[in-house]
Amino acid sequence: MEHQLKVLVTGATGHLGNNLVRELVNQKYDVRALCRLGSDTTPLNNLNIEIVNGDITNLTSLQKAFEGVHTVFHMASYISLMPLERKKLYSINIQGMNNVIQACKSHKHVEVIYMSSIHAIPNSKKKYIGAYAESKGIATKKLLHEISSGKIKGNVLYPTGLIGPNDYKISNIGKTIISHAKKGTFGYVNGSYDFIDVRDVAKSTIELQKQNVNGKEYILSGNNQVSVKELLIELEKITGVPAPKFKAPIKFVEYYAHINGLANKLIGRQTIITGYAIKTLNTEIPKAFTKNTDSFDFYTRNWKESIKDQYDWLKDNSYI
Repeated sequence: MEHQLKVLVTGATGHLGNNLVRELVNQKYDVRALCRLGSDTTPLNNLNIEIVNGDITNLTSLQKAFEGVHTVFHMASYISLMPLERKKLYSINIQGMNNVIQACKSHKHVEVIYMSSIHAIPNSKKKYIGAYAESKGIATKKLLHEISSGKIKGNVLYPTGLIGPNDYKISNIGKTIISHAKKGTFGYVNGSYDFIDVRDVAKSTIELQKQNVNGKEYILSGNNQVSVKELLIELEKITGVPAPKFKAPIKFVEYYAHINGLANKLIGRQTIITGYAIKTLNTEIPKAFTKNTDSFDFYTRNWKESIKDQYDWLKDNSYI
């Protein structure tokens, strides 16, 4: 089916964003990508799309980008496992959402599909785990309030851990793959995480747009809950680098990760081993939410295929 709908993608150069743009182009949508002035648009090279300069934290540029579009896929967000990042997280994730809402109100025909996060859903104690989760949760609530009050039209998706190719900015799982392939991994901890392929999330996001629904919320999950040990064993099969045999005591790891995160923050260096990173293991997926498969076509490939594809992409692009 030929689609001529004009759509806008924020966060178009990100891991999910560029995979979404690729799938939109594949399905013949007329795509406009919002990119910050001076940002690296390599992930969008050789794609037949319109690139416009703008920033979700700048309402004027956002208003201009909204002109003439039918649907906005709001993928842009700031993701950080680092401590002491609340101010930046709030500025981009919450103020950015405020601007998206304002732009939607100014362009009443526009619908928005927001890519939230599984972490944006409070746990059983009605608490968010960390500043990132809190910022996404607050942003999500703001959007849902505007949708439920009838002021704008939109839907929200909550993906679990994203894996897969076209990882240009090197996601946290991408960093894990690279690190293991280059120097191995010393030990592992108890814990697990649900993974889903970015390509499957992209296809599901477009499928939701085709449904012409409003006010819906869906979790996009791989339904796998992969343990840290399982992940490292799979990386051994892929890379040939042995998986660690040593299981580190969780209390020691929590203490070390907390100190490591703070120390790296103070010297201006990024790390994936932080207190917040450890806390996100065993993320609880709320049962009260409607599953995606109840409403529209949803397929997710096996996580092992996705990890292999991500490794191959990283290797082919000289990251390994």
